[in-house]
Amino acid sequence: MTIRKKLVLASTILLALALALFAVAGCGGSSSGDASAAPSTPFKVGLAAPFTGDVATYGASHKAGAEIAMDELNAAGGVNGGQVSLELGDDLGDPQQAVLVAQKFIDDTSIVVVDGHMFSGAAIAAGAKYESAGLTMITPSATNPDITPLGAFIWRICMTDAFQGEGLAKYSVSTLGKQKIAIMYDSSDYGRGLADAFESGVTGSGGTVVGKQQYAGGDTDFKSQLTKLKAAGPDLLFLSGYYPEGWKIAK
Repeated sequence: MTIRKKLVLASTILLALALALFAVAGCGGSSSGDASAAPSTPFKVGLAAPFTGDVATYGASHKAGAEIAMDELNAAGGVNGGQVSLELGDDLGDPQQAVLVAQKFIDDTSIVVVDGHMFSGAAIAAGAKYESAGLTMITPSATNPDITPLGAFIWRICMTDAFQGEGLAKYSVSTLGKQKIAIMYDSSDYGRGLADAFESGVTGSGGTVVGKQQYAGGDTDFKSQLTKLKAAGPDLLFLSGYYPEGWKIAK
């Protein structure tokens, strides 16, 4: 068994805690009286996220959080005495680029775990490659339920679209008291998945979806969709998408 596979369980537990930004104590080495103690091995983490492009702010936050966790781990002695380091992989939030990043990390046998990918489409596209290579991937933010069955080496630490959509729907209908709800969503994997889960949740909570319109990432004119939704007379507009278009729609 390779060193990479031997470290799968330990890396999964440690990185999941680190990504949640808990204070994690470094694992101590063997006692000084153990003459057979192995030398400390560096603990290298592949960090996969959009570090450039339209959604680079997600990658910037991801990197900042990972660096905080890395510094805390190293200050506490690292992992089994080895210092933690990060190797960046810019996937642009794009599935095709994510596959290239995955291959880069797989080829680097010093990487023992991947922190990422952030977007569902990217995580799904890269997940099969990590699973085949036996390299653990832990996504901090991808929500598509289809990530769960990708394999034993694929993990996530956040809620799924189904859970998130149902919760938001119950809150909208039961807590806010909104009965007639319109939905506007990004045509991306995340936008569609969350919108569908929310729509199902609204119906299940006793509300009514009076209109549903989509847009594409990069669009700048949303007048047509908003005009149609306004005509339906909703009490609330649910927006499922990302900030580059979201702030313009809200305005």
